[in-house]
This record gives sequence, structure tokens and C-alpha cells, in this order.
Amino acid sequence: MNQDMDKASPTIERQIPSSDQDTNAKAELPLQGLRILLVSAFFESAMPSLREHQYTKALSKAGADVTLWTTTGSNVWKYNFAKIKPTNPESMDAARVSEYRFNLVRHRLFLRYSDFFFVPFNLFAIRKFDVVHVIEFRQGWTAMVAFFAWLWGIPVLYDHEQRADRDRT
Repeated sequence: MNQDMDKASPTIERQIPSSDQDTNAKAELPLQGLRILLVSAFFESAMPSLREHQYTKALSKAGADVTLWTTTGSNVWKYNFAKIKPTNPESMDAARVSEYRFNLVRHRLFLRYSDFFFVPFNLFAIRKFDVVHVIEFRQGWTAMVAFFAWLWGIPVLYDHEQRADRDRT
């Protein structure tokens, strides 16, 4: 069921609609039953070329139960030097969740300076996942999630990319 939490809440959750979940028996998939937490400060639902799109789509297709933790922040900082207007990262959330078949949790930002984010989150929720995949430690909260996952013995996959848009953020 798709559900949005009220604006005062620190998170917005979108889940795969119950009626869309396949209840028929299906062939064993390579990642069947694996619970993966993907963590990234940015998820621009209208830009399907980004890694977060590719990972959620491929991992879900392989049978994993994928949850993406991200923020409500645009990948364009409002105080950027190029004076580019921030995007609306949530513009196509419902469509992407339905198409890629993953769970999306958007955390509201508490503090942001360029690409560094501080985001309040329920750190104990990490414990329900089998694997944690973080994109970019420089975002601050992704490193915190990775640290607690490691502390609790959950395997952590770190993904780093040198962004080419540094002149715009």
C-alpha cells in the first residue's frame, strides 16, 4: 500500500502496493529472500540514469527485498555556486516504487552543508536487513548507517563514485 506520512513526520514511506505483489509460485531467484538496505542521500526519482535506480531495479528483479533509505533533499544544493534551482526529488516516487518494486523511505533533512547530510533515523531499523549497501561516505549519515551495520555484524557494501557535477553543487 502506498502511504505518505504527514508533513510533520521525519520520514515519508512508499511501499510496493500489496495488490501488485506476486503471490503465485515463481522460480527461485538468485537473491530470493535477501533483505538489502540501500542508503544514499539523493534519489531523484525523475532521473532514471542514476545508480540508485539501477540498483533498486536490478536487485528487486533478482528477488531481493530492497529498501532504499534516502532524503527529501535535491541533489542540487540551494546555495550552489552555479545558482541552479534545486529539483523536486520526490516527483516520480510512486511510479518508481511501482515499476522497480522496492520500498522507499525518505528521511527529512535536519542539517545540510553541500553534500554533507545529518538525518535523524531509527538506527535499530538497520538490524532487520541482511546486507547494507551505502553510496558515498562523504554524505555523513551514510557513514553512520554503515558504522552501525558493521557494529552489529551486518555486511556492508561501499560504493564510491567521483561525481562530475562538483561545479554545480
